Amino acid sequence: MHVAAPPQVAVDDVAGVGVFGVNGFAVASFVLSLLWLFWIGSLLGTVFGFVALSQFRNAGDKKRGRGLAIAGTVLGVVGLLIFVAALVGGARRGS
Repeated sequence: MHVAAPPQVAVDDVAGVGVFGVNGFAVASFVLSLLWLFWIGSLLGTVFGFVALSQFRNAGDKKRGRGLAIAGTVLGVVGLLIFVAALVGGARRGS
């Protein structure tokens, strides 16, 4: 007696992710900007956000995460502006 094997299903399809995943630069941008890490996180988050957005724009990246890239870029820029404002405020107070 021959028993047929069950149909093969891709793991991504079972998880509901689909064929395409999330852009790694977008995730890194959001996480680093959110953590801030004494300005370096904001700087890297901003850079990674711009890289991810350019990948979405130029290559028609089929991965998801454009919203994460935008949020990471915005949070990174805001973090950098706060850092610069703190430096300027500290310099004024010190003189």
